[in-house]
Order: sequence, then structure tokens, then C-alpha cells
Amino acid sequence: MNFRRDLKIIFMIYAFSLAIRLVFAPFSAGSDIAQFSGFVDTFRSSGLCFYVESSSPLGEEWPYPWLYPYGPLLILLLYPLRLVAPEKVITYSLNGAYYVKIPFRWIFVTKVTFSVIDAFIPVLIYIIAKRRLTDKQSLILSLIYSLSPMVLYNSAIYGMFDHIALFFMILSMFYIYNKRYRISGFLAGLSLLTKPTFLFPYLGLLIYNIKENERKAFVWFIYSLLSITIFMMPFTTVCPQTLPSLYYIFTWRGAPQYKLPLAYTLNGVTSLATYLHLNYGYNTIFIIKDLWILFLFILPITLIITYNKGPFTTALYWYLAFILGFWGDNPQFLVPLIGLGLLAFVESKENKEKILMMVLILWSSLWASLYPLDFWFKVHMISTNELSMKIVRFLVLYTPGDLGYTIYSLTLFIIGFTLIISSFISSVKKIH
Repeated sequence: MNFRRDLKIIFMIYAFSLAIRLVFAPFSAGSDIAQFSGFVDTFRSSGLCFYVESSSPLGEEWPYPWLYPYGPLLILLLYPLRLVAPEKVITYSLNGAYYVKIPFRWIFVTKVTFSVIDAFIPVLIYIIAKRRLTDKQSLILSLIYSLSPMVLYNSAIYGMFDHIALFFMILSMFYIYNKRYRISGFLAGLSLLTKPTFLFPYLGLLIYNIKENERKAFVWFIYSLLSITIFMMPFTTVCPQTLPSLYYIFTWRGAPQYKLPLAYTLNGVTSLATYLHLNYGYNTIFIIKDLWILFLFILPITLIITYNKGPFTTALYWYLAFILGFWGDNPQFLVPLIGLGLLAFVESKENKEKILMMVLILWSSLWASLYPLDFWFKVHMISTNELSMKIVRFLVLYTPGDLGYTIYSLTLFIIGFTLIISSFISSVKKIH
């Protein structure tokens, strides 16, 4: 191993990944960037009673009526950024339309911070892949993540933070490989504290650790609870109503319904049900409400798959079970699918499985190339940057209508379901 050469490659991967994100990050913003400023302002005024206040935001000056269904790590990350960029988001109505304009400084500090963290993930992919693959193969997988239109959309264009939870989860699995269960468990807890959508990869890793070594699995679990307790206890101690408030927030977010717009509906079953309702008037809400039956079918299959898999593949399949079984999948949910998929691809030894994984990764990356990305370079911007808009248009291959987005999400569902069933059949054959 040439340490200096490896370090040089790692630096180049990070610099390239960050540079390409900074082309877009300061000049675009999704609606959540505006909402984040309201969340932080509420945290500044309510302190550790934040979750209680944010569960009934009648007096809050938020740009949108969306609640805060995330863990405390995001708000703690954004708090110092708000001190640097305290300007208020501008909201007004004109001719029956509602407008939200975000100050440039708030866009800059949040999006650049998200991009700086996101650029570490291709580095981790390269380091982990090098254990099994050649330098060239590892670099290609790293670049697939770094250049994925969906990944760029998530952190650098729209501005969401699923990659931060993914970063903690990848590190957790890296330390499982190194038999360091304490730090691995602690990092897995941080992943959950960043975004609760990582609950199922977390459960999958817990089961994987139990399968490998019950005593070490117990250590892993205890340290994951320790990290959760360290960050949640101040909130629950100062404001005992925090837990009931969190329950209300999560049930508000999780109640099944027709999901619009269809461009943002990434569960194939929900997309189809919503499309049939919108275009033909069919009452298909029962399909969405009963999606949990499919999830109950997938869950034991995923459990059996875990019996024969390593940590990266286990995390992918448990996250995929969540994607297939949750009615309200959003575009940003695809980013962990891409990151975990690349690492599971490295870990897998079966050619058929690897092919299906790569198809899933590439199809997940495609969504952002089917969406008019330049929309986020003008709708919330006080002033627009024409050069960045011209560059981003090269990422967009085609913009379909509702039928096209429905076909896309159905295809995503079919690919994911095929992968999980194929792996299940393979696992059953190995057991026998």
C-alpha cells in the first residue's frame, strides 16, 4: 500500500466532489431551506422545548405549515449557521399566488455545509471499496455517487440532508467490519438522530450483529442507545411533553393519503393509486392505506436475507424494505438507496445480485434528470444566476408528465421488489 498515493487520490476525490457541488449550491434552494430557517428560529426562542412548540406551530412564522419530523442533530447543526445568517425569509402573496424568497446568505451557509458533508461519502465509498476491488473499480464506484444527478439534486440543488444520516450509517458499518462495536453503535444512533427513515437499516444491523455475536450486538445496541440518550435527554428532561409531541409529529407525517405532486411520489403503488384517482376518479385510497400488508410480506423475507449477508448488504435490503412498504417516499429517500447500493455492490459475491443492484442505483439516479431542475434556481431566489441555470439544464434529459413519473416510480418499485425476491430465493437455497 502506497499511503501517500492513496491520500492524494482521496484528496482529489473530495476536492472534485465538493467543487462540482459548489457550482450549484449557492445559486439554488428548495422550499425546505426556507422552512429550516423557521425551525431554527423556533429553537432559538423555545430552547429545549422545541419539539413541544414545533408540534403546534400556531404562533410560528414559518414559510410553510410543515412540522419538524427529524431528530435533534439537524437543528443543532443549523443553529450556529443561523447566527451567521439571521435574515428573515421573505413571504408575500401577489395576484392569488404565494411567494417565498430566501436571503442569499442563508442559502449559502446551509447548502455549502450540506455539500461539504456530502463530499465525504464518495471518499468513504472509495476507501471501503479498495478492500475488495482495484483502485480503478473503487474510483468508478466513488464517481457514480459523486456525479449522480439525484445526489447532486439532494445536497447541492434542492438542499436536503439524507446524506448526513447516510454518512453516519456508512461509518457505523465501517467500524463493524473493524470489530469496533462501541463506536459503530454510537454512530448508528447518530444516524437515527439525524433522520428517522434510517430506523430499518438500524434494525437490520442490530439483527446482523446478533447473528454474528450476541454479546457484541448487545454492546452495539447499548452504545447506540447511549448516543440517542445524550442528545434526546435534555429535551425530554426539560420538557416532558417532548415524547408525546414527537409521537404526534410522526403520526402527522405518516398518515396515508394521496400524494402530490406525482413527480415527488416515489412509491410505485402510491403513484399508481394516486394517478388512477386523479385521472379516472377511482377511489383508490384503500390501496395506499393497506400498503402495510405488503410491508408485512417483505419483512420476514428481509429477515431471511440477513442470514447470509454482510452489514452493507443487510442495510441496503432493510432500507429497500422501507422504500417498498412506505406509502410516502420522497425523492431524497433515493440518496441512501444509491449510497448503500454501491457499498452492497462491493460486498456482494453474486453476479445476478450485483447486476440488479447496479440497475437499482442507476435508475434511482435518473429521477433528477427527469425533473426541471432550473425551477429551484429561480422560484425562491431573490436574484438568479443564469450561468448555473444553463449548466444544470445539461443534467435534465427529459421532463415527463404525471404518467411518466408514475411509470418511473412503478419501475423503481419493480426493480427493488425483483432484487429483494431474487436475493431471498438465493438465500433460501444456501440455507438448504
